[in-house]
Amino acid sequence: MDWRERASCADPDIDPGVFFPPVEHRVPRGWEKKAIEVCKMCAVNKECLNEALKRRETEGVWGGLTGWERHLRKGGPRPSRGRPRPTEE
Repeated sequence: MDWRERASCADPDIDPGVFFPPVEHRVPRGWEKKAIEVCKMCAVNKECLNEALKRRETEGVWGGLTGWERHLRKGGPRPSRGRPRPTEE
């Protein structure tokens, strides 16, 4: 069985949209909190993070880290410049 099939985010009750920031001019701070909570409980979050780092994913939450956090962790690619920074609420 592939690790993706065992991932918590593969649960049909989990909205896949929580793993990527809303497509808005100003992204609200904290958009990623729900995704990170799902990742914390996931049995395959290390595999997911490794896949994101290997594929140089810049967007979304993978393995419990945002694109910016992955960039800081491994010196990977920066998230796209077109993506707005989170706003204070």
